[in-house]
Amino acid sequence: MKITQLTLTEKASEDRDYYDVLAIQIDEKRVFEVFDGEIEDNNLGRNFGDCYKIMGLLETVYKVGLRKEKIEFIFKQVEEI
Repeated sequence: MKITQLTLTEKASEDRDYYDVLAIQIDEKRVFEVFDGEIEDNNLGRNFGDCYKIMGLLETVYKVGLRKEKIEFIFKQVEEI
């Protein structure tokens, strides 16, 4: 299993007026994404809704560990998410 954390480069963040993004991919499939936005949208019902997926993601990784499968963690900065 390959787990990739995507964040914006400093320049990309600056270009977006420092509105940031964090995304997680498992085997190149996007499974989690949270992002800064307008203040009225920065809540669990909107921009941070994927926080409700955290328990399921932890369970997935736990089960992979129980099967003794290899997990590769990658941290990548990108221009666009």
